[in-house]
Amino acid sequence: MRSIKWWHRIAASLLTTILSLYGKTLRVQIIGKKRTQQTLTSSDKGCIFLLWHDSIIFSLFLEWATAFQPICVLISNSRDGDLASEMGKRYRNVNIVRVKHTSRTAALLKSCQLLDSRESLLITPDGPKGPRHQIKPGALYACQKSGASIIPIVCTASHQWTLSSWDRFRIPWPFSRVTVSFLEPVSCPADGALDEIQARIEKSMADY
Repeated sequence: MRSIKWWHRIAASLLTTILSLYGKTLRVQIIGKKRTQQTLTSSDKGCIFLLWHDSIIFSLFLEWATAFQPICVLISNSRDGDLASEMGKRYRNVNIVRVKHTSRTAALLKSCQLLDSRESLLITPDGPKGPRHQIKPGALYACQKSGASIIPIVCTASHQWTLSSWDRFRIPWPFSRVTVSFLEPVSCPADGALDEIQARIEKSMADY
């Protein structure tokens, strides 16, 4: 296994501290919290949280959910994922699982194992390179194979910066109002095509 460079640990510590202070400036409203809590506590599986790649910074406001189930984040076992991995380790009840970015089968198998052990997954289904706001099949296959529920998350801010990256990455202004909406859980059929489910989830996230 490749060793983590010392400066990744230092940078991760500084960045998580900065993000914690930044998050405290935001006025956050969470919608669908009670329903999501009931889903997490009543299911014998983990859940799959779907968050668009442009909204990764809003994942700061998912920490409350880790009180009911640990949340796992699958990160590529490459140098590009080292810093994100180190940052994730600094959050309570957040587990980081490194997977080879070239092995989709291994990632799917690991996802199903985690869900079967009642650990939820946080997935950016249009990452890491798009197309923007289009769900790739991995999350849906994991839902289908494991029987876990998908919980889409939609995030908005009253004022934000939008970067010129492929995903138009969004950063709320300090002291702005932020809304994090947990939508109705979605189940996938045990077999058959998933195109209809994909279209339904994408539409629900776009229309919310």
